[in-house]
Amino acid sequence: MAYQFNFCNGHPQKCQNTPAAYESLEVLGITTDSCEMIGKPDDQSIKSVENGIEITYGSGSVCEGNNKRSVTYKVQCSAQPDQNFKLDYQDKCQSVFSIKSPAGCKQEQSKLWLVASLGVSSIVIIIGIVLIVTKMKKQKEEAKPLDEALNQEEAPIVVS
Repeated sequence: MAYQFNFCNGHPQKCQNTPAAYESLEVLGITTDSCEMIGKPDDQSIKSVENGIEITYGSGSVCEGNNKRSVTYKVQCSAQPDQNFKLDYQDKCQSVFSIKSPAGCKQEQSKLWLVASLGVSSIVIIIGIVLIVTKMKKQKEEAKPLDEALNQEEAPIVVS
């Protein structure tokens, strides 16, 4: 048996003209057109587990008891990646594959990133305050001549 699946955009692998994870018969290294869907990417769930992630595709072909097939991919955290997935378990309705890969490792945000973010934010805030204070001073300077003109006492104009 040959298994085809794709976690990337577009899901180009198709079975019965539907994007899916599927199994097909392989004869002398050539995959036949006969296939059975073991899961569809539009019925996907992803969950974090202790040492990696699990991606499950549901809504596959009908199997025993009028149920739908599903497939689970276990991606386990490892600095040394496996070359291919291994089939861990399979019955008439479920398949489970596993692989060791850095892709299964949690991504820790470094303290350096946090310090850099706070530093940049602080600089932006300081620049904003300086610009506001400068603008207010400029507006105050422009308003002085008008205030002085209004405060000057002029002789009343008499019209006869």
